[in-house]
Amino acid sequence: MEQKRKYFAFISYSHKDSEMAKWLQHEFEYYELPSTLFEVRKDLCKEDLPESFRPIFRDEDELAGGDLKPQISEALADSEYLIVVCSPNSAQSSYVDSEINEFISLSSENKKRIFPFIVDGKPHQDQKNEKDECFPKVLLKLSNDKTEPIELIAGDVKASGRDHAFVKILAGTLKEKDIRFADLWDRYAVFKAEEERKQREQRDKLLIAQSRFLAEKANALVEEGDSYTARLLALEALPKDLNNPDRPYEIDAEIALRRASQSNTSIFKGHTDKVTSISLSPDESVIASASFDGTIRLWDIGIGQTMIELPTKKLPLLAVSFSPNGQYIAHAYAVDEDCSIYIWNLNNNCYQCVLKGHQSIVRSISFSHDGHYLVSTSNDGTIRVWDISKEKCVNILRDCDIITLSAVFSPDDSLIVVASSDKFVRIWSTESWKLIHILEGHSDVVTHVTFSEDGSMLASASEDYTIRIWDTTTWKCLRCLKEHKGVVLSTAFSSENLLLVSGSLDNTIRIWDLEKGQCGMILKGHTDRVNAVLFHQGTHFVVSSSDDATIRIWELFNDEPKTVSKKNISCYLDSSINSDETLSTEVVEYCTICVREKKSGTILRKGDGHTDDVICVVYSPDDQYIASASIDKTIRIWDANTLKCIHILKGHTTVVMDVSFSPDSKHVVSTSPDNTIRVWDVSTGRCLFVIDNEYISGSSFTTDGNKIISNFSDNSVNLWEFPSLQKLIDQTRKHFKNRQLTPEERKKYYLD
Repeated sequence: MEQKRKYFAFISYSHKDSEMAKWLQHEFEYYELPSTLFEVRKDLCKEDLPESFRPIFRDEDELAGGDLKPQISEALADSEYLIVVCSPNSAQSSYVDSEINEFISLSSENKKRIFPFIVDGKPHQDQKNEKDECFPKVLLKLSNDKTEPIELIAGDVKASGRDHAFVKILAGTLKEKDIRFADLWDRYAVFKAEEERKQREQRDKLLIAQSRFLAEKANALVEEGDSYTARLLALEALPKDLNNPDRPYEIDAEIALRRASQSNTSIFKGHTDKVTSISLSPDESVIASASFDGTIRLWDIGIGQTMIELPTKKLPLLAVSFSPNGQYIAHAYAVDEDCSIYIWNLNNNCYQCVLKGHQSIVRSISFSHDGHYLVSTSNDGTIRVWDISKEKCVNILRDCDIITLSAVFSPDDSLIVVASSDKFVRIWSTESWKLIHILEGHSDVVTHVTFSEDGSMLASASEDYTIRIWDTTTWKCLRCLKEHKGVVLSTAFSSENLLLVSGSLDNTIRIWDLEKGQCGMILKGHTDRVNAVLFHQGTHFVVSSSDDATIRIWELFNDEPKTVSKKNISCYLDSSINSDETLSTEVVEYCTICVREKKSGTILRKGDGHTDDVICVVYSPDDQYIASASIDKTIRIWDANTLKCIHILKGHTTVVMDVSFSPDSKHVVSTSPDNTIRVWDVSTGRCLFVIDNEYISGSSFTTDGNKIISNFSDNSVNLWEFPSLQKLIDQTRKHFKNRQLTPEERKKYYLD
């Protein structure tokens, strides 16, 4: 009886194909003959077949250094079969050729025990295509030998897939035992399909858990005011293509993306030290920021991504300002060893000039509105006016050598207003260059001054915790705004002069109603002093910077609908009658709904569950569901065929006046005097979307299902976007194509 060899097979391969060789070894060593084989093939004897197909020799696993040749020879001699991983790599390998030659030399029968496993290329190529040849020279010679023809049983991964190729090789090794390919393949295919199903199921469970985790973190980021990063996290949790998903859909992720997309608040992170100053480009698409980390960053305001970092000396920076035409950026350092003002030319991507003259730290810089001049203040007690084109100082304003903290031109450039450390605001004429007014009122250092857009008002902020609003015609104080709990560092007027924003050492931002002289809103989120504040897009947004090393975008007014003409909108109309008009749904006995046969008037079934009067009841367009709205603050989704309640939709805080299906029956929209409109997912009963809206009338979908209509009047309606999930995913990916999660963020949220 022939002695059993140590190895079932020896795998010969080029190390460039090591991954496929590892896979092949694993498949052989973990393969088990199907238990049903002997039931189907009564002619087979179990004892004649191998109990297992292990071990398989693969040199990386078996050899531990030293003289390889004897060890390879020993392994070849102790192997039943030789499997050659064939590719253009192995065709060029002298080692593979030597291993095949040595295996053949061991026994004349070994020629029949060689099995090519083709992973790339093709065998028997002509000279023109020799680069694609996958058979080593010995195999070519063996297969072309006409005197002693050998039938090589080969498995071709590219032709039939690696599983099929593996089973073909396996069946070839068992051919002497009268095992056919079909005996193994059907069972193997079922086994692999089941194995893949289990792996897919396990993978999907892990991905769903990850999606829920990411959705939870995205929602937390929205609460913190960082909707941009929240959207990027939600995208990670959703399939790129819902029709060909790369991960399972999880409704929590959709809710997170829709919620984050409703908000435009954001936190810009990148600076590593306090952000001392910010400036908006004239088109308001870019923010320039100066930081104590020694960098000037230009941010794309739409995505919160750094576009450019200007080359600086890496010294702490105190001031930055865009020129009115957006061509220049001026900046100044916060150190006495460099008291110059640097002008960067954005068009030429280089420094235009360096303005030298101050003898101590430059506290503020501001361009004139015509862009010709720059005014700067300093700890040296001077205010300097610079001619940008001439690149020199044209005037030095000085009064008592006091430290000045802020200076700005009036909108018509006829005045320069200066905030001084002696509690006063000074007004200088740019025509005579004389001091023409001193405004008294603050009881401590004046930190900041700014004009309203039309020049009719001036705001001054102070270390006395107040803001004063001055009439620029009479220079009288109109109002004194007192609510901050710390030094006020920055202010800005809204474009229509109705609001003022202020930032303070108390870490808060306050929005003031100038007509009433009251604080209407407090924005909290910064964890350190707020150094600078600006309005963006009228009064829609506020931009702020802080010692906490961040810049924040605050959305003051969101969910603003479009008001459109009724004649331009096609509204989907719900009905209490099914699509073929044979059945109707209606309210009976106040809290109960029913389905009635229209022709006979017979009530076919009833649905109970509401605890107060039902106000509205409608069929879904596909006749599968019925939705009802009630005074009990809930909406119920019913199976139309049984009137069993599928979901109770809770979220409204008072009576629900109206409910309506989307045209595809996948969503319902509800309206309530709690001043919200809610969109719900019918299949899960989850609320996808909440719109804050003063209740006037009911709401419904447009006929395309992508918009929500409410507040019907004689001529117009309010319109909100409700894009399909795929459209929302695509829109968000396009919007953030130039911004990705940073490696640190990916690590933080376990994405790598």
